[in-house]
Amino acid sequence: MRLRHTAGAALGALALIVTLPTSADAATGKFSYTFTNEQGKTETDTENNPASHKCIDLLGVDKPEDHSGAWSGRNATDNVATVYTDLECLGTATVIKKGLTSPPDVKFRSVIFNTF
Repeated sequence: MRLRHTAGAALGALALIVTLPTSADAATGKFSYTFTNEQGKTETDTENNPASHKCIDLLGVDKPEDHSGAWSGRNATDNVATVYTDLECLGTATVIKKGLTSPPDVKFRSVIFNTF
């Protein structure tokens, strides 16, 4: 009988751990970037509290015909941002530390946030 209670308690604890949200699910803060829209005008967009450990294809440069890429990535999150020259976090990577902006010559189309 004790074995059943112990096993039940262990399974209950495991279920609770798995269902609790963690702070690692999202970076806190904003990531902003600049791009040229379909009309040829410069626009700025922002990712608010973006998901951590998940590649994000950036709006405005997320279609195959959007060749120019985004620039001026400003990382105002509590995570490190890594931007990539291609969609799906492929291509050349550039790390943007917390509170910093990407170098002026870096163009990117996707980003991922990590806590390291």
